[in-house]
Amino acid sequence: MKQAGVGLARKIGMDEAARRFNDAGNPREGIIVGFDADVARALTPAAVFLQNWRRLRSMAGIDNVGFGPWFDPEQPFDTALVEMPKETERLRMTLSMARAALVSGGRLILIGRNDAGIKSAGRHLSEIVGENEVLDFRFHARALTARVSVEASRASLQNWESVYEADVAGRQLMIHSYPGVFAHGHVD
Repeated sequence: MKQAGVGLARKIGMDEAARRFNDAGNPREGIIVGFDADVARALTPAAVFLQNWRRLRSMAGIDNVGFGPWFDPEQPFDTALVEMPKETERLRMTLSMARAALVSGGRLILIGRNDAGIKSAGRHLSEIVGENEVLDFRFHARALTARVSVEASRASLQNWESVYEADVAGRQLMIHSYPGVFAHGHVD
């Protein structure tokens, strides 16, 4: 049995997501954003969406896995389980994407480590999804939850695009980047 760390926070989030998926009567009404293959297998047949190529490679044999910069479902979900990304702007974009994929009144569960910023992530969750509450916290991690009560804003990938001009080797280039991309918003 897990006693500490982000593994415990993930377990708490998975247990809550599994309970909510089962309460809904159909696990396909939930989406999992950013977790690894173990979480996806535990909550199958929920939809899984990844923005990380390495994690996608580990998903062999799991149905209903999406990959790309933005998830645009055919129909909204009741519950989303989101692993907190490292960068603040990527967190905001991921929360906006998950928010856009949820029905009105749907539930978003955000899991993360204290040293990764989960304590301050609550204000972003409240602003983008709705008033948040701590679902559970133990040791160095916590699980936050919010019910959709805020109107979706920046609800498409295009709303997160940064375009800037850069001089590279004497040539003027128009650079397009998004949160989560290395050197987002500037040339490294």
